[in-house]
Amino acid sequence: MGRLLYTNTLNENYPVIEAALFILSIVTIVAYSLVDFIHAWLDPRVKV
Repeated sequence: MGRLLYTNTLNENYPVIEAALFILSIVTIVAYSLVDFIHAWLDPRVKV
């Protein structure tokens, strides 16, 4: 994914850059949400 972003940045291929950043953003949001839910599941004192 890093090489994809790097080469397409050098080639100024903006649609590919936008799509890759969108996918990375979605993956990050899902990962943080998953960690929050797991943390709340393991520690009942935490409210989601």
